[in-house]
Amino acid sequence: MLKGRKFCPRCGTANNATDAYCMKCGYNFKVARKKSSFKTIFILLVVLLIGWVAFRIFTGKPVIPENLWNLIQNMSKTK
Repeated sequence: MLKGRKFCPRCGTANNATDAYCMKCGYNFKVARKKSSFKTIFILLVVLLIGWVAFRIFTGKPVIPENLWNLIQNMSKTK
């Protein structure tokens, strides 16, 4: 990789590291960072959910706590 350069993920053109947009196709480098942070948060939430389910199963407790399950059932009955 060239020092002080970054490559566009869309077209592969080498750009200056400080450029906000690709000089060939106009790809917005700033928007790409925001999308990757959203992806990271989404993956983290999925991992936490899987961990929660595994912990509840390992401890022999129901995956959905009884109080929450009762609340869900009561809400569906009132409609």
